Amino acid sequence: ENDFLSRNPDWMDIIYPSDREKLLNKYPINLFASSGFTAEREYRIVKKNGEIKWVHDVIHVQNDEHDKPVYINGAVFDVTTRKQTEEELESIFNISADMICISSLEGYFIKINPAFSRILGYSEEELLQRPFIDFVANEDKEATQKVLKNELRKGKMVINFQNRYICKDGTIKWLDWNSRPLPEKKIIIAVARDITNYKKAEDELKKMMFELGKSNSDLEQFAYIASHDLQEPLRKIKSFSELLAGRYHGQLDEKADHYIDYITGGAARMQNLINDLLQLSRITTRGKTFEPTHINTVLQNVLDNLELMINESGAHIIYERMPLLMADNLQMTQLFQNLISNAIKFRKKDILPEIHIKAKEKKQFWEFEITDNGIGLEMQYAKRIFVIFQRLHTREEYSGTGIGLALCRKIVERHGGEIWVKSKPGEGSKFRFTIRKL
Repeated sequence: ENDFLSRNPDWMDIIYPSDREKLLNKYPINLFASSGFTAEREYRIVKKNGEIKWVHDVIHVQNDEHDKPVYINGAVFDVTTRKQTEEELESIFNISADMICISSLEGYFIKINPAFSRILGYSEEELLQRPFIDFVANEDKEATQKVLKNELRKGKMVINFQNRYICKDGTIKWLDWNSRPLPEKKIIIAVARDITNYKKAEDELKKMMFELGKSNSDLEQFAYIASHDLQEPLRKIKSFSELLAGRYHGQLDEKADHYIDYITGGAARMQNLINDLLQLSRITTRGKTFEPTHINTVLQNVLDNLELMINESGAHIIYERMPLLMADNLQMTQLFQNLISNAIKFRKKDILPEIHIKAKEKKQFWEFEITDNGIGLEMQYAKRIFVIFQRLHTREEYSGTGIGLALCRKIVERHGGEIWVKSKPGEGSKFRFTIRKL
């Protein structure tokens, strides 16, 4: 035995000290003199320059005809990169905020990271001793088993599902799972993220959206009923004030004539305002089902409706070939008519209005642009003009109720888009809006 060892280089001297002790405990020196001894080992060595490397060696003691050990056959492989990767993965496994596990196809955890205990409250021993389905909330047990069985049967590479786990203190945690089955090794590698707060926020948002939808519906219904009910007394006020003006105008003093004019004008403005409010309240409640809508046809109808206004102003309107959309035909007409009539209304003095309309196709939207050479506006008011009753000019300067652009915004939003403006005072405006493709 001593003769055999003396003929082998002193390999133990270059083995990292703590690994040398482990190797000697597991593979005492006398084993190397054993008949036919074979081993595979991994350990660190210290190179001459002090660099530490991980190696994997395979050794076999070769015997002579008398069954005496003569020499060692072996090979040593540098596995430093693999060991570093394994250490990094182990570090990620241990420090991950998400739950990472390896489980058997029979439904038991084989290995879990610390996040399991931190999130669920059970010790590692408690989690490894029982089938993982024991920790799943009763409402989700059947669905969890079904999805795993079906997806494994289909040979899915990744299985994604959500379920609820019961924590040790009785609380419930929502988990989002991504699992990778490895049938050849009879294991599943899985990562779960705690989405309990997200689920709570989602439930709250759904509740808020329901309440908001109900509130909006009630508000729209109220606006419609109130506006509708106001029409009749207003018609009477307008009708009788006109009769009063026709019969007594000039027969009373000048103040009385002014008062009659105020009543007649106020009633007319109120009627216009109510009609606009009715239109606004009907955008969602009375909107038509979306259907194929040729925007070229819409624009031709708008120009026919605005013929008198166009002729009086001398406006020149140019538009390119427009797309076919799934939209509410009537609301598209309202949208373009409001924007074009505004471009004509807010024109410069002594300059004929020029309006250019074009459309650009995007991935999910059609983007429309209406450009004019009108008076423009300060960009600080770019959002304000789309709010109901927000006016930048007096009624004496420009007529209207201040609802037109709010109506446009609501129509665009119903069609899944948004509307905005780019402008400078004295340099015209460029209104853009998008309509979602369906």
